[in-house]
Amino acid sequence: MCCGENSARGKLWTVWFPVNVIGLVYCALNLATFSEVWRAYKKLENNKSENLTIVVATAICTFLVLVFGVWSFLLLLFKTMGRSRAGFTYGFLTSSAANLSLLLLLSSLMMTGYKSDVEGFEGETELDWDPKHTKMFIATFSFGYIAALGYMIFFGAMFCLSSAIDDPAAPDVQETLVDQA
Repeated sequence: MCCGENSARGKLWTVWFPVNVIGLVYCALNLATFSEVWRAYKKLENNKSENLTIVVATAICTFLVLVFGVWSFLLLLFKTMGRSRAGFTYGFLTSSAANLSLLLLLSSLMMTGYKSDVEGFEGETELDWDPKHTKMFIATFSFGYIAALGYMIFFGAMFCLSSAIDDPAAPDVQETLVDQA
């Protein structure tokens, strides 16, 4: 095998870091966009439920990216420090990376659908919407596509490296706890 257990864990960290930096930049853009869209939404006269979906999409993905970043950091840290097998939590993290990628893709596609509506905000004087806000909105969903690709790459790395991490020579957590008792 070309990669041993330690190098597989190192490769995961090498993929994890830039993906989560991209995720944090996406969160910052998303929060800035959320505040502007929420401000404009409150000023709209026809603030119906279909207009609220754009607000929800910008908010929920930020929360999920932050939760995934913290959770994946802690899990990979415990797996690296404890040198434990991949196990259930690793598989759950792997599938969560794929799900987050698809959710970011879906959110970005939905925000792309609202591009013409947001561009129409520029003509509304009571909304106080600048062209820079429209550019920020476009940058947010464009960066959402990049973040979705990053999390899909992270999923692929975790999936491909799971057999290298699940080395039978690594101590099992349950066996270690039983031996200590």
